[in-house]
Amino acid sequence: MNTVNLRPRRRAGFTLIEALVVVILIGILATIALPNVTRSIKRTRSNRALTVVKGDMENAFSLAARQGRPILIAFNTDMLLYEVKDRATNRVIFTRHFGSASPYATKGMWVSNATVTVFPSGFASTPYWIRFDWGDSDWRWILVRRTGQMREWGWM
Repeated sequence: MNTVNLRPRRRAGFTLIEALVVVILIGILATIALPNVTRSIKRTRSNRALTVVKGDMENAFSLAARQGRPILIAFNTDMLLYEVKDRATNRVIFTRHFGSASPYATKGMWVSNATVTVFPSGFASTPYWIRFDWGDSDWRWILVRRTGQMREWGWM
């Protein structure tokens, strides 16, 4: 005897409506989270850049004292870099890039003095400012005093 199963068959999987709802919810969450992620990436890059600059400036002061001769810090704002050189021989000791191809991805750089000399006595020829821009009113300053002390601030 053949019996007919009157219960409807249940199909496995999702309906098209369920899949569309999930995709729409993921899209909404992504649009909410994306600005926060972008802001976090900029903040991380700016913190890293300032930490590296402060370390390099401390290194220049230390290098002048160790070598017993003046060190020159030459800033090139067009190329978004600076070079630390031996002032007597003009030999480049190290270079730091801050452009879009670097991990810091700065959009602009401004300095108060194009060159600064650091003397073995532990003093610089002048205090100087370094400003980095990441666009959209996101910028950070570093003030390097003649004694090598540094202070930073800015908007992010």
